[in-house]
Amino acid sequence: RTLDNVDASLLTASVYSQSLAALQRLHEAGYVHGDLALRNIAIDQDGRVVLIDLGSARRAPQDSRDFQLERKDLEKLFAAPSPGPPS
Repeated sequence: RTLDNVDASLLTASVYSQSLAALQRLHEAGYVHGDLALRNIAIDQDGRVVLIDLGSARRAPQDSRDFQLERKDLEKLFAAPSPGPPS
């Protein structure tokens, strides 16, 4: 299931650190995800975090600023309060 469909209490430090590690592996391979969003981070049946929907991923040079920007985007995803029900 993707993280946009889970209770905000499940967005723990462990899930964040696993997401960051997955993003780091992608960056080490020379790619940026291109569409980081909670809907593109899933937890598999064994509780491991997996980045999905790599349709916007692209190669980037190792000195690319895009890597830093994506890490900041990930931080924002986990820092943002989840939206409440529509009023």
